[in-house]
Amino acid sequence: MIVMRNVGVRILLIVSGVIFLGYALLLVYAGTQSSTGLQGTEFIQFGVATMCFSLAYLYPQFKVNDERTQKIRERGMLFTFLIMMGVFIILMTLFMADVIHFNGMQTVGIITATMISVVFLSFVVLSKRY
Repeated sequence: MIVMRNVGVRILLIVSGVIFLGYALLLVYAGTQSSTGLQGTEFIQFGVATMCFSLAYLYPQFKVNDERTQKIRERGMLFTFLIMMGVFIILMTLFMADVIHFNGMQTVGIITATMISVVFLSFVVLSKRY
């Protein structure tokens, strides 16, 4: 079994984030240049890139599973739940008012990317606070 040091894991996560970000930008470019438009998977790629960058920052802190990391995870999930409820209310209001028009795949992609991003960004914010 290969044991990687903190730096190796962080570099791997940063490289993965750059790859996902590049792939997402490529999908956005291809979608905007074609007649089909954005499909919805681009948003998920942005969310995964955000997750990789956040985990690269959080890895040294979350490597040690102590009370502080448990508190950050618990509070982060609570804040994520509250923020996602707000996002759902805003999206439902915009859909009912016919302000935005997305198909099902785009809507699922936006919600998934938002959830992934909010979870890990709340962990980052809370890790600076606690």
